[in-house]
Amino acid sequence: VEEGETGIPVTITMETFLGDFINNELELVDGTSMEVNEYLLHDAVLRGIGTKIGVAFDAKDINIFTPDGKEALL
Repeated sequence: VEEGETGIPVTITMETFLGDFINNELELVDGTSMEVNEYLLHDAVLRGIGTKIGVAFDAKDINIFTPDGKEALL
């Protein structure tokens, strides 16, 4: 989310710049982890491991997989 906006509070536990997107591993406050790809429209912003941010999702751009990552659920 942009500065000043709200979102789901998470901590960045891993981030990898991959050209036109950044792959992030995030941890929610309850310890649940998730992987998020942030597609870059402009300049890349690496925030740093341990940075606390808020995330929001566009429902048309979400893919949800089984825990083993082999099957898409959404």
